[in-house]
Amino acid sequence: MTGYELALTRKQEISLILINFLKDPGLVSFFLKVLQKVESDNDQEFHCSLRRKTGDQWKRLNELCKGKQFYQMNPGIPITCDLPFDGERWRNSKELMRSIDYFFPGFIILEVDFPGEDGNYLVTSPVENYSIGVRLWEDIHNYKGLSSILFIRDKVSTIKKIYSSSGDRWLNKLYRKFKQIVDSYDNYDINNWDEDDLNDIPSIVHNLTMGRVYGRGDSGW
Repeated sequence: MTGYELALTRKQEISLILINFLKDPGLVSFFLKVLQKVESDNDQEFHCSLRRKTGDQWKRLNELCKGKQFYQMNPGIPITCDLPFDGERWRNSKELMRSIDYFFPGFIILEVDFPGEDGNYLVTSPVENYSIGVRLWEDIHNYKGLSSILFIRDKVSTIKKIYSSSGDRWLNKLYRKFKQIVDSYDNYDINNWDEDDLNDIPSIVHNLTMGRVYGRGDSGW
């Protein structure tokens, strides 16, 4: 084995160290769970410690004004932002939050083409069963395969295609119209929705076979 190293994860390394002392795999498993809980709590406490109260923000702003240190102020960051962001991080944060909104079930529709029975024509079919909002807890019950269930990678690709071709202004406008219709109902049971709303509700369609992205419904695109 000279010249080779056995690559272990941190969890595996800790397990090997503990087993030498405890001599019991059950105890090792128990203390690993305790360690994971402690580390998670510590990480959460540290993250929360980075947050700043609005009152402290105003106090610092007043001190900068009194000291005429205007160069240290960043007008691009709202006073209510409680994280230590600079202007670039704040803009990235806003863009990220908008992108997350676009993953609302029913807004992005993925479809594929496959040959018909005689192979002389293509049939277009949706990748997911169409629904809006919570999909009968499917996402929760299958959390281990969440990325594949929600087709995250394909939907990220959809958003990137739109960003690169027309920017996000059109996409944001489309989503607001979509959410306006969705929020006008008390539930996500589209079988009881008005037919005009179902026909007009905008959505983004991405044909994964052809790579084409287009708007559907009252999209204006």
